[in-house]
Amino acid sequence: MENVIWKYSKGKVDESTLSEIERYFNVSFPSFYKEIVREYNGARPRPNAFHTIDGKEVRIRSFLPIGKDYTDNIVNVNKRLKDKLPQQLIAFANDDFGNYFCFDFKDEKEITIVFWEHENSELFQLERDGFLALLGSVR
Repeated sequence: MENVIWKYSKGKVDESTLSEIERYFNVSFPSFYKEIVREYNGARPRPNAFHTIDGKEVRIRSFLPIGKDYTDNIVNVNKRLKDKLPQQLIAFANDDFGNYFCFDFKDEKEITIVFWEHENSELFQLERDGFLALLGSVR
């Protein structure tokens, strides 16, 4: 993540808070995500452009913050989207236009990242390697 500039971080997230969020959603988040929110909770990455597997460019505005002090935290946003998002999707970041980046937990062995467009509820799968490479988290 050394090539990424993180703007407007809300601070660090401790392990107990992160575990509490995972219990709330009954999931285990991918390690790269936990690494990001531990250090850059709610931040805006630069660069921030990614591609879906069909070539559409999408841009993250910011990661949803973790913590009760933030109105648009990951829990509140997902509560608001409950009847709109397909099951097994958890929004973790947004763009500038009301769309969300989500983890798709349908297959726990292969968690995918999708971009959900709110206007038509269309889903676009992200190129995982490109997403991780841009964030500097490819292992």
